[in-house]
Amino acid sequence: MGAGGASAARLARLKRFRVGTRAVRGLQVVLLNLSHVEKPLGIQLDGIIGYNFFRNCVVTIDYPQRMLYLAPSRKSTAEKPR
Repeated sequence: MGAGGASAARLARLKRFRVGTRAVRGLQVVLLNLSHVEKPLGIQLDGIIGYNFFRNCVVTIDYPQRMLYLAPSRKSTAEKPR
């Protein structure tokens, strides 16, 4: 149950997901209808990217330039490739 009430959700796993040069294989995602969020905002949302994608990144947001920069974190560079 969220702020807008109950909604159905399904778990899925993506073969590959990429934002810029950052790519992740086997990313677990939640599939759900976001219309209850889109309507008040007046925009279409294609999805929400969360912790499971960004957890091994240092994220820098440049608001004036409307840019998102991703760099590997020290933790991710120490991890063994899968």
